[in-house]
Amino acid sequence: MASGYTAGIGKNLSELSMSYGINANVESLKEITFDSIKKALEWYFNLDDKEMKLIVDTLLDKEYVDYDIIDDIEIEDVYDIELNRDTSELIINNSWIETFNELSQGGLRYYVDGDKETVLGVEMGAAGEHIGSVSVYVDTYREEIRQGGKTYPMSSTDCDELNEIAEELFND
Repeated sequence: MASGYTAGIGKNLSELSMSYGINANVESLKEITFDSIKKALEWYFNLDDKEMKLIVDTLLDKEYVDYDIIDDIEIEDVYDIELNRDTSELIINNSWIETFNELSQGGLRYYVDGDKETVLGVEMGAAGEHIGSVSVYVDTYREEIRQGGKTYPMSSTDCDELNEIAEELFND
């Protein structure tokens, strides 16, 4: 059973995967105002006033900031940002390569076809109690997250996205 640093990570990753996507950071907002959104974004980004205003105004107007705007102001490792007014949540979706890198810091094992050309899935060491140990595994081949003898589901969409990155890295 996981304790300390990794306690609950497997379950939390699964819930994130099944609800928003494993690449998402979700911030609950007490209210949907310019200042509350700005405060939540400041935790993630170091933007100048003009850039912050562009992001917040776009969210308040369209509820979505796409990759083109994010790329223009050079926010690294983020794919898009969403504002869900119904749930008062700000959802920051990391790029899939960033998510892959974060989840595989404890190691990586590829599942490949017989010709060793196509990646069928990947097992990633996502977290551990200390350097050199892994206690949380993300397995896209089995579409599951494992921790402490328990298995949690993972969305097929997340598995497909991570497998696409794995395929690119494997064939480089």
